[in-house]
Amino acid sequence: MMNNTGAYFIIISLLACLFLSCNRSESERPGHSGDEQVLSITEDAREVEVIILKRGDFRRDIVSNGKLTALRKSDLEFRTRERIASINVRNGDSVESGDVIASLDTFSLNTALLLSLDQYKRSVLEFQDLLLARGYSKTDTSLIPPAVVMAARVRSGLDKAIADLRMAEYNLEQAHLRAPFKGVVADLFVHENEMSVPGKAFCSVIDNSRFIAYFPVLESEVSSLRKGQTVRIEPFMTSGDAYPGIITSINPVVNDNGMVKIGAVADNRKGSLFEGMNVKVTAGEMVAGQLVIPRQAVVLRSERKVVFTYSCGRAKWVYVTTGLENMDSFTVTEGLKEGDTVIVRGNFNLNHDSKVVIK
Repeated sequence: MMNNTGAYFIIISLLACLFLSCNRSESERPGHSGDEQVLSITEDAREVEVIILKRGDFRRDIVSNGKLTALRKSDLEFRTRERIASINVRNGDSVESGDVIASLDTFSLNTALLLSLDQYKRSVLEFQDLLLARGYSKTDTSLIPPAVVMAARVRSGLDKAIADLRMAEYNLEQAHLRAPFKGVVADLFVHENEMSVPGKAFCSVIDNSRFIAYFPVLESEVSSLRKGQTVRIEPFMTSGDAYPGIITSINPVVNDNGMVKIGAVADNRKGSLFEGMNVKVTAGEMVAGQLVIPRQAVVLRSERKVVFTYSCGRAKWVYVTTGLENMDSFTVTEGLKEGDTVIVRGNFNLNHDSKVVIK
């Protein structure tokens, strides 16, 4: 009986020593605290997705804020002060080239045209009489000396009458504001029966088919951009709704803040871009020979960046240093090497040596 009890005591002591030794080795692993290493004996393997780390091209993003400007915009105004008889559109309405936007009351303009026409006819008769008085036929002016013709035109007031008639015709024509091109009406805040104000914009017509986004970049970043390069234009008011753009201009001037203004044109294919809209512009260049990992592969532990690698059914905790970054990825400068198997999904709640299975 004593022999059996002694043997049992020895076995229990050995198991206790083994358990304490395992716990000590886990808690004393360099770079990891003990509470991060405690694993359940019955832990289930978690499904993860992995990639094999290879060197490749990385898109380095340059992000800036800009403002949209229509490539074509026309401010329309009346040339004469008259009562506004009709307005055919409102802000936001679409118009075709030549559509009448608004019209003035034309009574005074028609009267002015008739008076100018009458004066023109009087001047023509006076011009002809002056030539006849000098002995020249009114139908044969090609043989009349230029000095005689010039004197007759001045004395009869013919040139002034012609100019007045043309102006009266032009003013009558301009009593109808017409769209200069296809677009939308903007900045119309006048009402019918108000008086027009010459020299003041009545409204604007904006060609909303294409816009140019002007955005600043640092002087040191200009070398990464070029005409014809593709950019991503994202309106603030519709986050996630992005438009592709093409860089069309690089202003060759550095301002006092060390910035250079870039212009990129985008088609308004969805019709949701507006004049003056604030946008985020993302441009980039390709950098070769980089170790690239998805952003979701990186998690924070004690405010440090950590990546989990896969080895023999276990997740291995690795501190990393990242370099370049864009919206989707990081480049890794320290902590990983080419050929490592990196866990990119299912890594959020992992610990060092967690059991994992590749999905």
